[in-house]
Order: sequence, then structure tokens, then C-alpha cells
Amino acid sequence: MFSFNKAALPRLNTRKALIAVDLQNDFVGDDDDDDDDDDDDNDDDDDDDDDDDDDDDDDDAALPVREPDGFVARTVALAEAFRAMGDVVWVQSRFEEPRPVDAEHIIVSDEAPPPPPSVSRRTGRRARPNPPEEEDRQSDRDPPGPSDPEAFLSGDAPACVRPESPGAELAPVVKDAVRRGDPILIKTHYSAFQGTALLRRLQSHMVTEVFICGSLINVGVYATTLDAAGHGMTITLVEDCCGYRSDARQVTAVKNLVHLTGCNVATSEDLLRAIRPSEEKTGEEKSPAEKKTEDDLRIEGAEEDKEKPDEDEDKSSDLFKSMAELRLSSSSPEDEAAAIHEAVITTTSPDDQAPSPESSSSEDDDEDEDEDEDDDALCEGDTHVITNVLPPCLEHDLFDRLRSQLHWQPMSHQGSPVPRLVAVQGTVSTDGSAVPIYRHPADESPPLLPFSEPVLAIKAEVERHLGHPVNHALIQLYRDGSDHISEHSDKTLDIVPGSYIANLSLGAQRTMVFRTKRAAGNPSRLVQRAVLPHNSLCRMGLRTNMKWLHAIRQDRRADRDKIPPELAFGGARISLTFRRIGTFLDPHQALIWGQGAKAKTRAQARPVTDGQSSEAIDMLRAFGTENHVSVIDWEDLYGKGFDVLHIRSAPRLFASDDAVVNMRLSLMLAELGVSHAKGRLTAGDDLDDNGDDKDVAVRFIDNDAVRTTVCGEMAIMLYLDSCYGGGQTASREELGRRFTHFQRAFRLLDVFRSASLVEQAQDKTMSKPSSQKDALPKLLSRHLQAWNAITDSTSSSSTTSSPSYLFLAGTISPSLPDFALWPVLHAMVERHGRDAVLGRLDGLRRYYTAFAARDSITTLLAHRVAGP
Repeated sequence: MFSFNKAALPRLNTRKALIAVDLQNDFVGDDDDDDDDDDDDNDDDDDDDDDDDDDDDDDDAALPVREPDGFVARTVALAEAFRAMGDVVWVQSRFEEPRPVDAEHIIVSDEAPPPPPSVSRRTGRRARPNPPEEEDRQSDRDPPGPSDPEAFLSGDAPACVRPESPGAELAPVVKDAVRRGDPILIKTHYSAFQGTALLRRLQSHMVTEVFICGSLINVGVYATTLDAAGHGMTITLVEDCCGYRSDARQVTAVKNLVHLTGCNVATSEDLLRAIRPSEEKTGEEKSPAEKKTEDDLRIEGAEEDKEKPDEDEDKSSDLFKSMAELRLSSSSPEDEAAAIHEAVITTTSPDDQAPSPESSSSEDDDEDEDEDEDDDALCEGDTHVITNVLPPCLEHDLFDRLRSQLHWQPMSHQGSPVPRLVAVQGTVSTDGSAVPIYRHPADESPPLLPFSEPVLAIKAEVERHLGHPVNHALIQLYRDGSDHISEHSDKTLDIVPGSYIANLSLGAQRTMVFRTKRAAGNPSRLVQRAVLPHNSLCRMGLRTNMKWLHAIRQDRRADRDKIPPELAFGGARISLTFRRIGTFLDPHQALIWGQGAKAKTRAQARPVTDGQSSEAIDMLRAFGTENHVSVIDWEDLYGKGFDVLHIRSAPRLFASDDAVVNMRLSLMLAELGVSHAKGRLTAGDDLDDNGDDKDVAVRFIDNDAVRTTVCGEMAIMLYLDSCYGGGQTASREELGRRFTHFQRAFRLLDVFRSASLVEQAQDKTMSKPSSQKDALPKLLSRHLQAWNAITDSTSSSSTTSSPSYLFLAGTISPSLPDFALWPVLHAMVERHGRDAVLGRLDGLRRYYTAFAARDSITTLLAHRVAGP
């Protein structure tokens, strides 16, 4: 169809995990009985199992699993080799309360049960229910009762995996095989995914393919495999590493799993041969850009299965492709840096951190609490995700309380609203004299309020994990998956060196994406993802913040493709980002001092500046540098300090085609000190809402929170006078003069335009040199004489003790009527000449000359504001 550059395609390096289920003393511990005797017993009726239980009272295994011979040793060997390519997860069972057999996906009957509803690997949804006749047949069967010993979590009195019993511990040979960084999870259901942090761990490590084995293929392995398929995993069942006590149940379990999940079935020898390149070559090494992604292989495999569903060799071929890609994609950092792509990586555990099997199996520790602090350090090693940060008494209904109690406000960046709502709280000094301020590239942040009671309680828990106090919290509400924040580095202008940035998550689970900043001459960028579940804390160090960008990206997936934690709380998330701030304001936000300001102490505090000044531009440039440079010199970048508080986008004036109107508005904005950007109205903008022509098409858009828009020359001038001029503080007498002279100035422009139209009509009937000025119409002369009297009276009010020229409203600075009058006088002078207009009108001439000398006029005339 069309050509494309394969080298430009990004590569997603997903990972794999080996999950070993229930390799505990109660199942695979040492047994004095002969293996052959056990085999015979397992082939007998269920009644004989009772005899086995009696005979095993003195054995280490309460429910011995001896088939196939050597499966535990093979599992240990596979785990040792697998670690170089992926994660190894050990899962133990612990009896907590009886689990109804008919509510769990296990096989504890030699009669082949009807398969459970099919599971879609892509969406995690259950397939259509069985037809009514199938349901009738199922209802006729008595559900398997908990009397079968293999349903070891379903009896009223536990015979296996009792809490704190030796039988619940990993078998010695397995315990010796556990290495640093191997997670050990405790489950109280048959499936390793139920009630544990397994799914969260796999997702955070970008694991998309799992290899499953364990002590009972028809119980723990069976339930875990079905749930893995429901979560969209690609699955390989390691058959000779899966134990069983009944041949019939083993055959049924494998057949059902292949049918329901489409999983591959392999032996440990197959996997070891694929993992170890010295034993079997996996093919010529290809460049990363030429390697197929996991999704490509999965689609091809699905097509092959559709054509040849019963050919195990095709599955084996897919398996070898997958394992070969696993080995090839485990390239060194040097290889990653050389590749022209964005490499997605996951972290490994630090060498000095290892899970304790003893502590993992303690009854006092809840399985979720085992995950309190992620063993894996992120990015530069100073960043961790900590779960279950808040105690239940505080966490209970906290999300709803914060959402309803906080005063959420919009925030804008470069004039556009950000896609989330915000609130700001902090520590205010006891006497109210100091308020912490955190500055970042927002036009204007909401005002800081003192910490509320629930946020204070959260703050105390967060500080325990940081080891230092915090005094500022930026609280953000992500209303749904559409709300997001673009990748950035937190700005360290005001953040105390050596402190942490702590982001506490409440509500729906989202993923924080970390990406290294782009290095000069090296397009490769590393990516890491941290899953942020409800009640978790992302503790980020400043070294990570310096070298990595982070973001919460927009989630466009349909709800059907999300897991329950991502749909919780209606998909909304509240994040509280706590920081230790070293820059402060006074209560009125008039003075600033501290680490990020020019004045470093309260005694030296300086006035705050706002707007898009040169200092604000310099600060924005420094922010941009921190966003793009991997190593910064803080002192060089921020050391001099900045006194800018709010960085608002400039107001915008959309000028008209009328030079007088443009000069009036530009003059007023310049004299009032309102910096603004210029624009031009497009075709059709000169029509009002009814489609009628406007007198003069001109528009002003302010930079306030709602981007106030004012249309029309007179409306804009009155708005500017009210909001930026002295209109709010002027006396009634002054206001009377202002508005009276303002209306007269508009009348003068109308007369001038009418006279100009008459002159243009006369010019068409007679020829006249272009250099010759038009004579001043008599009507204009009468109006100018009236203005001369006004200006003469105001100028005569000036005394030698107060030499400043008095303007039309009797003030020493120009105001509303001056901005309306002077541009009209200037247009007359340009058309008719200075002498014709001002000739003997001494007062008006002095007024015109004095105003023309002002800097604002000089600048305007230099640029000739006839429209942008």
C-alpha cells in the first residue's frame, strides 16, 4: 500500500514472569513413604485418600504431591535460569476462611466437570453464558464438596497451610532457591491473583507473558491460569513442573486450560533450551528496529492456532519465537543507547533489598502490606512506590471527603485551562507572616489555604515515609481518564535541596510514566512506568526529577478494557503532591523572600512582580532549561532568584481597519501599562450576533481566569478605564468631566469622518495636486474652537509650583477623554496640516504638543498603528 521506515517504529520491551504456585511443605515436603505406594494410592478411589491422610500424620506433607517425579527440582532449575530473562514470583497459600468450592475454578473430581465460562485474553471479559440446557445439566450435578482433600482451602477445619504452621512455609529446597528481588506473595484463595498484589506487580514491570507451574495443576495452577487469561496475559503452562495427585484430574486440567485460555504447553527442557543460547542458537541477531513486537507474534500465533488448533508443534514454534525474542531483547545499556528508538524498560530490585520469606508468611502481615514499599527502585534509584500508606481509619471515605470539601478551581497555562482541577494548601506561620510558594509554568495558581484537617492527617503519614517535614501541597483532581498532565520535571526553584517530592494517590488507579530527557546526539530515551493504585505514595528524589520527565497520560481506553482498580471511584483520581518549600510570601502576596527569590531573608523581602515582564520571561526560560537538560547547575540557573509570582498570558487586542480607533486603544493600553499582544480579526468577525455590520470591528480579550472578551471601541475604553485606570477611585466631579469630554471626543471623530466623506466626494469632481492639503471645513473649525477653550482652561490651571500639564479631566496624567481626543487631533493634522488645525488655537496647540512629546506617542508613531 505505502512504504514506511521500519527503523522509525518504536519498540516496546515487555517482560515475562515465572509464577510458581504452592510449593510448600504441606504439598512437596519430605515424605518417608515410597513413591510407588503414593502412586497407587492416588489412582484409587477417594475413600483411599482418607487412609493416606492417616498414614501421613507423621510425614512433613499433609497433602503430598509426588507426581511427576522430580517436578520440584525442575522448577528450581528453571527459576535459576529464568531470572536472567524475567521475574520469578513465588506464591504461597494460607488458610484464612473457607472458600466455597463452587465459587472457585478448581477441579477436585475425577469426573470431568463442565468448563467454566470462557475467558477472553484480550479484554478480560467472560464469554457468553452457557445455553439453558447446559445450565440444566450443571444444576443436576452436585457441586464438589469440601470433603476432597485437594480442596484444601474449602474445609471448615484446615488440614493444610495453617497460619504459622511449618507446613505453610516454602519447602526447604524451594526456600533455598529464592533470590534477592524475588517477590513472595501470600494468597488466601486458590488463584494467585485473588486478594494479592500480583497483578499490580506484573503490570508495573510491564509483564505481558507468564509461565505458570506449581504443586497442584488442577487447583492452584488451574485457578491462577484462568485468571491470568482474564487479565490479558499470554500464558505458557510448564507441564513437567506442575504436580498432581490424580492422572485423570491432570489430563482434564491441561485439556480445559488449553481450550479455555489458548495457552501454550511446554516442558522445562524446552524453556531451558530456548533461554540458554549455548545449548541452542535462536537465529541470527537482528537490529532492534527489525524485531517483531510481542503483539505481532501474538497475532500470528492466533492465526496459526485457528488453522491448526491441534498441532502442538505450532505452539512450540511460537514458544521458541517468544523465548528467542526475550533473550534478544535483553540487550545491554550500551546496545539500548545505540538503538534509534525509545526503549521501554522496567527496573530490577536493588542488591541490598530482599524479601524475607519468614516475614512474608507471618500471620500478622496482610498480603497487601507485604507490598508496602516496592522492592524495585525506579529511575535513579531514589524513587519508590509505597502502597497502603494511610491506615484504614484515615483512608476510609477520604476520597469522597476531599472531593466534596476542597475548593476546586481551574488553572491555566499560556492562556488555556489545564485538563484537571486544582487546590493548594500549605503551612502558614503561627503569626500569619509567612506563606510557602511553589512556582511553576502556570499563568496563575489558586490562592494557598491553610492545611485542612484531613490533609494535615495525610501530611503526617507522608512525612513518616520521607524523613523530613513538608509545608506545601498541590492537590489535583483528575475527573476521569481524559484528565492528564503532560510530561515535565518539577521546578526546583523553590524546593529545598535534598528533599523528596511525594505524590499520594487516592481513587482510580493511574500510571505514571517516567522518561529520560533527550540527550544531545542520542535519540534513545528510556521509559519506566509506575502503577499508582489507591492509597499509594510515589516518593521521588530530586536526582530522578533532574534526569527524568514524568507524566500522567490520557487514558483513551474503553471501560471494558480496564481493570476494576482503574474503574474505581467512577474513574476519578485525587493526587496530593507534597513538597518542602524554601520560598515565602507575606499574607498579602506583596513581598517575597527565601531560596528562590532575590532577597534571601525576611528582612530583605522585596515586592512581588506579576505579568510577562523581562524577569518573568527569564524565569520561564529557566523552567524550560530544567525541563530539557539532564544535569543542571542550580546556582547558575536559579541562584540569583526571581520575584515573579504569577505569569499570566498577555491580554490580546484584535485591531480594526480604522487607524484612529487603533491609536486610541493602543495609546490607552500603553499609558495604563497594560502589556498586550496584537491580533487581527478574520473575515466575518465584523458582524454581530444578528449578522449586522458593526460600526468598528475591534475586540479585546483580557487575561483573567475567564478570558473576559469586550467588543467595540467605546466598550473597550470604558472597560480599560474601570479595570486598569482610575475610574474606580475618581471623585464624582472628575468622573463627570471624564465622561462629558469622552462623549465630546467621540462626537468630534464623527464630525471629522463626515467632513472627510464630503471632501472625498468633491475630490472626485475636481483635480488637485496630491501634495495639497484640504482646507479645514467650517464645522470642524467650530468644534476645535470649543476644544481650545477647554484645553486653555485646564492648562491655565497649572501653576509654577505644579508645572505638570493638566489634562482634560483636570488630572496630571492623561485619562479616558485624552485617549479619545488626541488621536482625532493627530488625524486632522495629518490630513489638513498643523497650521490649519491648530493655527491660532493656543490652548489646543499646547495640549497637542505636550501630549505628542510623551513616550507612548513617540513609540506609537514610530510603529504607525494602522493595524497589526
